[in-house]
Amino acid sequence: MVHVNRQVRLIGGHPVFSPPKRGKTRTVPLPESLGLRLSAHIAQQPPVAVTMPWVEKGKPGGDLVTVELLFPGPNGGALHRNTFNHTWRVGLERAGIVPPPAKGERRKSHRDHGCHVLRHTAASAWLGAGWTFARSLNTSVTPTLGSRSGRTPT
Repeated sequence: MVHVNRQVRLIGGHPVFSPPKRGKTRTVPLPESLGLRLSAHIAQQPPVAVTMPWVEKGKPGGDLVTVELLFPGPNGGALHRNTFNHTWRVGLERAGIVPPPAKGERRKSHRDHGCHVLRHTAASAWLGAGWTFARSLNTSVTPTLGSRSGRTPT
């Protein structure tokens, strides 16, 4: 299981720690195979201590909090979403899922292949396998299945 207790957000262009969406912590299932890969990653690249302000309800000026991050950015701080998104898009291109941009063009967002879609895809696959855990994802299953995967609950 993965316990989601905080997130990194940008407030005024600056990264901060804050509670998860809607202030609700979550526990999400983690397959054993992924847990083993995560353990190997941690053994090779230990978590990095990062200190940033803690912000509640978008109000700046919170106390400094130090948290160990499993996936820091290239400079050792919190991974900026733009860096992650760029890396994700390049990976999609290299995997042949989306075409690379033409010379001189900017990369397209390809929202249908974005990282957030993985959440809905995973939920659909787990439900299809008989898991009942929608509450742990804090999502409404019907809109998730109807809008993202074409599946509907039975």
